[in-house]
Amino acid sequence: MRFLATLLLIPALLGAADTNPSTKKHGKVVNGIERLLYVTNKTGISVYDINDSHQLIRKIDVPDTADYKGISASVQLGKLYLTSNLKDELLCMDLATDAIDWRRHYSDGYADSQAITPDGKTLYVPLRDGESWWVIDAATGDVKTKIP
Repeated sequence: MRFLATLLLIPALLGAADTNPSTKKHGKVVNGIERLLYVTNKTGISVYDINDSHQLIRKIDVPDTADYKGISASVQLGKLYLTSNLKDELLCMDLATDAIDWRRHYSDGYADSQAITPDGKTLYVPLRDGESWWVIDAATGDVKTKIP
């Protein structure tokens, strides 16, 4: 089974922490930083708190997806991106709500392991069996250009 993970450094949110692991949304804050590890499995995401001995915080179901090939995040936009082999698509999830913002299928092949720019605004998505990498606007999923 192939697992993919990304580490997010998220500034601490104000408010009391939820101590019930089945409903807990946030991790332990150390020096003003919440460090979470997002790990994909066959049909969803498990979120672990790095600051608290990698305790499982929650699981996120991602409907109509499976067999992920890539995961990346934009802390600046508060978004998580997954490439799902089930429907050959790229998905954008809101990190605050766990809701899917958009999902796109690009016609040139199936989206594989993407990369994101340091500013969190642009995704570079190789399309397997395609002739190019696609440069994607991370906020909208729109294609900016293609790189042969």
